[in-house]
Amino acid sequence: MPAPPTSRAAFLARLRAVVPPAKPLPPPYPGPEAFPADLLERFIETTRAVGGTVHVLATDETLADVLDTLAPATDRLVGPGLDATGRPLPAQPHDLADVSVVAARAVVGVAEDAAVLVADLDHIGPPVARLRSAPFLALHLVLVLGPGAIVPDLHAAHARPDVQAALDRADFAVWISGPSKTADIAQTLVHGAHGPEQLTVVVGAST
Repeated sequence: MPAPPTSRAAFLARLRAVVPPAKPLPPPYPGPEAFPADLLERFIETTRAVGGTVHVLATDETLADVLDTLAPATDRLVGPGLDATGRPLPAQPHDLADVSVVAARAVVGVAEDAAVLVADLDHIGPPVARLRSAPFLALHLVLVLGPGAIVPDLHAAHARPDVQAALDRADFAVWISGPSKTADIAQTLVHGAHGPEQLTVVVGAST
């Protein structure tokens, strides 16, 4: 007489009995039906909608000019490759305790949802520090996009060679859309609960 099935076997058997039939994958995503001709304007709108700010550099303006309005050089950390000065790169995340502004180079911005790809966080500070925490410990995060770095959607972003190259060389990359925010408690929107209270995207800077 066969042994009765174990509770585990019986449970799995019941699951297999109700598995729905396989369905074909949906067709490739065609992208948004329509986008404004000016992707930058749409990016500004969506970034504002998620609580961030976009600053488009004027012809005679530099990244340093923008950062000077946010914090003195002694209170800000500026990632490598950006045309601005800041405090010396820290040796460990604890050295970020009194840094109010962190500026980091970004790769691409998405007009559809205001997402910005940051893929150089392991280059902020010595390799041993791996300061991936820098953008999340700052009170104000500044992401810097070069000219022509706004695309319609994530599909267009991943199709760009510079995005693929950045992801290939990065040990850690993150998409950031607006400042930190949560509405888990009493359905009240709070900024800065687990990250920066403010986010500014500077567009047009040479990176």
